[in-house]
Amino acid sequence: MQMDAISALTRDLPSARMETGEDAPQRAYADLKARIVTLDLIPGQRLPAQETADRLGLSRTPVREALQRLAQDGLIERTGGWGFTVCRMSREDVRDVFELRMVLEPEAARLALDRVGVGGMERLAALLATAEAAGSRDQAGG
Repeated sequence: MQMDAISALTRDLPSARMETGEDAPQRAYADLKARIVTLDLIPGQRLPAQETADRLGLSRTPVREALQRLAQDGLIERTGGWGFTVCRMSREDVRDVFELRMVLEPEAARLALDRVGVGGMERLAALLATAEAAGSRDQAGG
């Protein structure tokens, strides 16, 4: 797996729906990317431009732009004409992703911890206690 494809998994995930219009290609890109990353669109699944546009409620032009961008990111591949397929991941690809996560996630946690402050830590501790209590109740059957 190329490093571009790995970095593509971690950027531009949508936090909210965007408006249509000039943001339509970005909306299509973010929506499709999120569906690929969460496996709502499975590896090997075909993504015909017209069907994809219909599903997203957009015209073909912004969807084609989004599909081209996803192909550049290495998340989908062109299968002829304006057809695309979600890329399959090999065992090596999966290993690469997890190795990258093993490097990035501890650093992300450290940075978050530096920014959360004492009040934030107290809120997190309270949330953890609540979650643990709920888990204990669930295991006890009540």
